[in-house]
Amino acid sequence: MPDPLICLPVSDWHDEAFSVPISGAVGFEGEAVPVPVVDFPFEALDSPEDAVKEALRNGISLRACIEGLVRARESEIRSDAAKYVLAQIVATKNWLKAAFEMCIACGLANQMGWTQPEMAKRLGISKQALNQGVKKVRLEFGLRQTRVMRDEEAKAKMSKTNFRHFVADLDL
Repeated sequence: MPDPLICLPVSDWHDEAFSVPISGAVGFEGEAVPVPVVDFPFEALDSPEDAVKEALRNGISLRACIEGLVRARESEIRSDAAKYVLAQIVATKNWLKAAFEMCIACGLANQMGWTQPEMAKRLGISKQALNQGVKKVRLEFGLRQTRVMRDEEAKAKMSKTNFRHFVADLDL
């Protein structure tokens, strides 16, 4: 038997809506029900090349076309990145741990002044366990290593040590 949803006839077409008889379909009884007409963005189906050609035909400058395409692509990239990050977080059992690992991996924890021991303590895990998660995130996202030290004193000490090694390597 054919699927009744696919074979429904459309009747009484209007600009705002069309009516679809649903009696006998999907277990509903009654008369035709108005279904709103939704505008479909056909322009979204055009390739960037088609969009530029159309814009140029309409007198829009090439620069404005390119800027518009770049803005649209940047928006898509931001959206895709946010979706990917959120998908990684919600796919784990411990969402807060995943979020903290990402904060450390991308450098946000350092900007916010969060220390790794504080974060590990809040999560109830060791710093080593947190580091393992951060390393996985860095590898997954292709991020460079960041430093989240114990506190400002530890950061200053590490900076001084690194500077001494840098100067020693210069052979002055």
